[in-house]
Amino acid sequence: MQQIPNPFEAIDQRIGRLESMMATLIDLTKSQARQQPAEQLHDRRKPATREIAAEYLGVSVGTVDNLVRSKQLKACRVGKAVRFRWEALDEFINKRNK
Repeated sequence: MQQIPNPFEAIDQRIGRLESMMATLIDLTKSQARQQPAEQLHDRRKPATREIAAEYLGVSVGTVDNLVRSKQLKACRVGKAVRFRWEALDEFINKRNK
């Protein structure tokens, strides 16, 4: 009697290969992001979000919120959203480094 191949084994093998390829792509993307300067990762023509500003300044989002609240960092409100001009972020860095 001839044994019928299990179709789920082939599917499982394909999924395993896809997962492996995805892990490789994720690792490559992370390593490329680490190699690029932070300024090149963000489009400076658009205002920065809280998360991008925090990453750029090297602080947490909560710290960015505290800096805005204490008026140490200039921010623009767009509805409920908070945005930052890149010039304001650079100015804050320059003041902090003095």
